[in-house]
Amino acid sequence: MDGDADGYKERALDANRGRPADIILDAIGGPVLDSALDALGHLGRLVTYGASSRQTASAIAPSRLAVENIGVAGFWLIPLLARNGIGGKALEELLDLTARGRLRPLVGAEYDLARARDAHEDLLARRTMGKLVLRP
Repeated sequence: MDGDADGYKERALDANRGRPADIILDAIGGPVLDSALDALGHLGRLVTYGASSRQTASAIAPSRLAVENIGVAGFWLIPLLARNGIGGKALEELLDLTARGRLRPLVGAEYDLARARDAHEDLLARRTMGKLVLRP
């Protein structure tokens, strides 16, 4: 699903066969996070793990969370790795799946190393999806 806030709720519902979502993982933040909250169903959970939009989301009223029985959690890998023993086993499994080729990142574009500046500009302008690869 693309990261445009306009129509996000409708696209999320369509992707879930018309039903509100149980869980949404949001790496974009800002207005997309606001729209993602609207796509959650009863007891739904939103996990925010990035802010690639570089925009601030609206404040979330605790009363809304209670009335709608929804939750919001944050996740950032770096602090998790800094704490000994936290995330170790799950992270090892993810890395193992990746090493065995069973879990692959979505590669959105590849650039020759000489075009690293173009890659960075495309990333900042949000013209890309997935991971960018620089080839030597």
